[in-house]
Amino acid sequence: MSASNGAAKGERTLAKRSGDLSVFETISRWLPRRNPDADYWWDLTGPHMAAMFEEAGYSKERQYENLLIHYYWTVPYMGSAPAPDGSLKWNCILTGSGVSMVYSWKWNSSSPSSKPDIRIGFEPIGPHSGTALDPLNQLSTKEILHGFNERMPLSLDWTNHFLSTCFDPETKYWVANEKSGVPLATTVMLGHDYLHDGLTLKTYFFPRVAGERLLPWERWDASLRGALATHGENATSALDVLSEFLKTNPEGQALIPTGLALDNGTTSPTSRTDSRVKFYFRCPKTTFASVREIMTLGGRISTPHLEAQLGKLHSLLEEITGLPANYPDDADVPVYHGFGTGNSPLRRAAYYLYYFDIAPGAEVPDIKFYAALSHYGQNDRMSAEGTCRFMEREGRGVYVGNYVRMLERIAGERTLETGNGLQSYLAVLFRGDGELDVTSYFLSERC
Repeated sequence: MSASNGAAKGERTLAKRSGDLSVFETISRWLPRRNPDADYWWDLTGPHMAAMFEEAGYSKERQYENLLIHYYWTVPYMGSAPAPDGSLKWNCILTGSGVSMVYSWKWNSSSPSSKPDIRIGFEPIGPHSGTALDPLNQLSTKEILHGFNERMPLSLDWTNHFLSTCFDPETKYWVANEKSGVPLATTVMLGHDYLHDGLTLKTYFFPRVAGERLLPWERWDASLRGALATHGENATSALDVLSEFLKTNPEGQALIPTGLALDNGTTSPTSRTDSRVKFYFRCPKTTFASVREIMTLGGRISTPHLEAQLGKLHSLLEEITGLPANYPDDADVPVYHGFGTGNSPLRRAAYYLYYFDIAPGAEVPDIKFYAALSHYGQNDRMSAEGTCRFMEREGRGVYVGNYVRMLERIAGERTLETGNGLQSYLAVLFRGDGELDVTSYFLSERC
């Protein structure tokens, strides 16, 4: 990535229409240029966001509103533009390119009226990120939460709880960095779910002990129970089931806790108003036998659709990895080594990801599975087409052409066949009606 290519990308990916300007062209005509950093990120990501909203069938009104939110509440917080050599002052470790934003496309269901939802996750970056004043890079996140709290209904009690219980005093991290060279890294992120009828805001936490890499389980457990306890005596039921699985099941014992996510609030009249508590784990095992054990919590979860859903997940994994149907369930998925053009941290270790929703009121967690396409996809074209074939078989293929066209618009001059890493993850959650919630994650730059 170079500092000179942002405007060019903006020009390449504009949706040209005869006799009419695109939403992005129209809104960019009247929005002021601000400074080299913000202008760079708008020129790069603005056309991407516009392409996603257009291809996902958003109304013109919602497209304009969402692009304005992006212009005012995301772009100014994306940090400095890259230096001439492509380096960034603050690298977000969650993306291969170091850029602080991840896009996602939540696929439509089989309902004729269903449309894809566009979402982003991003790490706000400020002028003092990584300095003694803001060593954990949390000031900009707090500023955005404050700004949104004045404009939409938010609940920040749990956010404040986890900020106060999952982190050591900031000075400890700075001292560990200065004296021992322990790197400062991502600790919080925000998520914007741009729904067709409103916006949902989320906060993500990636805590660790000062001078160390990860927060120990005991501290996670104490912090979670402290938050859930305010919701009644049965509020920890899902956490209790998860804890028992982590302690007693061999697959559970292999899981490593890495992060947490909360819903802060929504303007959507059709979205749930209670918060999920999504507890993220990394798993070094990639056999389907391991996936089955974790998605069922070792037999603790049993539903009428479970076996059929496991079969669908197996089929989807075959599509995106290119593995044969008779590939052994007890064998790890091979990592495809011909991918990537950058120094992505994803290239150093292969893994699957999971989250467990342990929100109050649930007897067992809802579980979401993530496969890293940066590891297991052969190239971006094959990964996209494999996902599209699955969606068509499931009677959900209305937007498959839009999805591929959207990826091509984001890729610009880079063809989908020539690399891998534009698409970063594919995620699956088992729904109560038997369908799979499928979400594709991708980046503004191929890692």
